[in-house]
Amino acid sequence: DALKDDDLSPDIVPTWIPDGYELIDIIIDRNPIQESYVAIYDNKDSQIKISVRMYLSTYPEQIEMSEPNSSIYSLSGVDYYLFSNHTQNRVAWIIDAYECYISGNIEVEELILMIESIGKG
Repeated sequence: DALKDDDLSPDIVPTWIPDGYELIDIIIDRNPIQESYVAIYDNKDSQIKISVRMYLSTYPEQIEMSEPNSSIYSLSGVDYYLFSNHTQNRVAWIIDAYECYISGNIEVEELILMIESIGKG
C-alpha cells in the first residue's frame, strides 16, 4: 500500500507472507538519490523485512553474490538471488529501477513462496 500511495508499482513485492506474521512498521526514506521502503513483519519469535529501493538517477545493474551459500531462482524473466547463513535467509532481485530484498529467520521454501506471489496482487 505504501508503494501504491506514492504511485509506484506494487507488483514488485510479494503478496504472500508466511502465517503468523503481522505488519508492525513501514519505514519510508527519501533522498535525492533514492527512495526506500521497508516493511517489517513480526511473529513474536522472528521478523521478516521487505525492502524496496527505487533509484532516481542511476539504476542498479547487478547484485553481487559473495556468500558461499547462495543460489539463483529465476521466474518470469527475473533472477532472484537467494543467500543463506546460520540465522537468516535472504533474497534480492532487481526490476527496472527497483532493488528489492527480503530477509528473515524463515525457510528458503517460504522465501520461494513469497517470490512466486510477486505480481499476483
